[in-house]
Amino acid sequence: MNQVVVAFANCAVENREVLQLLHAAFKDKKVDYKILLKSHPCEPAQQTAEELGLQFDEKIFEFTEQSLEQIVPESKAMIVKESSSVFWALNNNIPVVVPYLYSIIDMCPLSG
Repeated sequence: MNQVVVAFANCAVENREVLQLLHAAFKDKKVDYKILLKSHPCEPAQQTAEELGLQFDEKIFEFTEQSLEQIVPESKAMIVKESSSVFWALNNNIPVVVPYLYSIIDMCPLSG
């Protein structure tokens, strides 16, 4: 299966912006892959999306409770801002996309 995993951080502000960016980027798009949205255990991304009023196309997006150990090896890439989950991507030799966010002072070493 063609899929990309988005691993969310333990930071509500970052997660809100990542959700908004994803929603804007894929709104009304047709793609041949699935985007799996994996929450941090302390910050439920699906609840945040609902609070923001974001409706994600279920043909593209899926909020998942599966472990990264299960989903990363099957993924083509990972989108992650700052989380130790990046090590799953590195371990599985898949590309990592680190979004640049405007709502925070970016001290993340992944941002370059």
